[in-house]
Amino acid sequence: YTPVDSIVFGGNFIHGLDIKGQLDIHCLETRTRVPAKFRFPYFIQLMFYAGKEYYNRLKDPNGTLYKEEVNGIGILVSALRSWAVGPGGDADREGSIAHVMGECVTDHKKYGIDDLESLLKAIESEVEQLQKNGGEKRPPVNTMGTTAA
Repeated sequence: YTPVDSIVFGGNFIHGLDIKGQLDIHCLETRTRVPAKFRFPYFIQLMFYAGKEYYNRLKDPNGTLYKEEVNGIGILVSALRSWAVGPGGDADREGSIAHVMGECVTDHKKYGIDDLESLLKAIESEVEQLQKNGGEKRPPVNTMGTTAA
């Protein structure tokens, strides 16, 4: 309700600059039993894909990560651990948490990652290294002011 005529914009969107805040909101919605139709669809599955993408960006020499993202990745890893499910069950059902976890691991077998815990430990290790080196990752810039390829 607004006491005067207003234009209100709303909606759900996800970004990496406040991972903790977004996870806090998800937990609040879960605790207060907000109906699914008002929540971000497939939020947990999306967070597994986010973890996978952050690992890719951590491994990529030209990947960019801001301090806010780096600070939130550890919190994301903890959440992913709490949501992890055992093998079997609905792992064959596309879109299920187990299926998404399997996809995220499969994409990283080239790095010697065989299971979700290995992926999460690898992410933690990369973040720890990055934090020792300033906590932010930017691709090198050449003298012309453009990003080096």
